[in-house]
Amino acid sequence: MTLPATTADRADGALTARASAFAFDLLAMAVATSVGGMLALGWIVLRTGGGGTDPGAGDSALAFALLMAGLPAWYGLAAHDLVRGGSTPGLRRSGFRVEGGPARRLVSFALAPTALPGWGWLTAVASIATIYPLALLLASMTVLVAAASVASVALVLAGRTALHELATGTKVVRA
Repeated sequence: MTLPATTADRADGALTARASAFAFDLLAMAVATSVGGMLALGWIVLRTGGGGTDPGAGDSALAFALLMAGLPAWYGLAAHDLVRGGSTPGLRRSGFRVEGGPARRLVSFALAPTALPGWGWLTAVASIATIYPLALLLASMTVLVAAASVASVALVLAGRTALHELATGTKVVRA
């Protein structure tokens, strides 16, 4: 998800609509993660008799898996929507789509500001699994995407095209 690329886009209210799309996508990520957390908590409470006993290793592992499943589930849905319909749930709700082929749209999505939680999630999973070289690589990617996100916002506010759109040859347009 990016912000508008031209002054004309900003003049017709697109900046506000695209910011709304970004906020909607972040809210949907938070809801998906919260649902995973509630399922994990419910499982632990159920399996421990309301906290009367300690959870077993299997119960803890399942609860952790439920907790960690929400964010990648949202990314899977958003990527599917982006490939099939050209927009994330937030973009679609705000009346936008991404121009460019499916592969270009996915790469743009992976480099966009909405990708930051996903890169952080991947870094955390690699760290928890003690795959430290991969965790270091993913942490580097997270920092790179964060820096590119800041640059993209600065470019867009100056009336230019977002960095990840330039890099992938995509453009967010009215649907």
